[in-house]
Amino acid sequence: MECSDSISELLLKVASLIPISHYLLGIWIISFIFWYNFLEIHIISDLFNGFRGNPVSLTFNTCSEIYHNVVSKCSILHGRYLVTPWLASPHLQTSFLNFLGRPPKFTYKRQLFITPDGGTIAFDWLMPSDVNRGSSYRSNVISKEDTTPIVIVIPGLMSDSDSP
Repeated sequence: MECSDSISELLLKVASLIPISHYLLGIWIISFIFWYNFLEIHIISDLFNGFRGNPVSLTFNTCSEIYHNVVSKCSILHGRYLVTPWLASPHLQTSFLNFLGRPPKFTYKRQLFITPDGGTIAFDWLMPSDVNRGSSYRSNVISKEDTTPIVIVIPGLMSDSDSP
């Protein structure tokens, strides 16, 4: 009998002396940590910081006119963000919106642009009748003299304005 065989037999005997409940507990802890990180459920870290949320981080040019006219006046963008505890995971949020979400209905005017490489870019302009409910005009024409600020929302690679 070789020395390596006796060591492996000894290790198997020692491993068989450990109760199965300890192995199951170890597997449960490892899988809990995996799913906690995979689903990005941050309730434990929220507990440690007292449910104060995390600071909102923005990437912008502080010299920009848009920053001074929009971002600097939105106090919510300078505060802290705390997700709903029962819907803390971005994966759960996506699933919730996909199956149970009901986005508001808006009227858009779509403009299509063909890129030099043959791709297509679609701009969906929110019509003023939906922005200013009760306003006196209900036109589907975008005026060139319109000075309304524009906010660009990029929903994702394969998403569009009708996606929740």
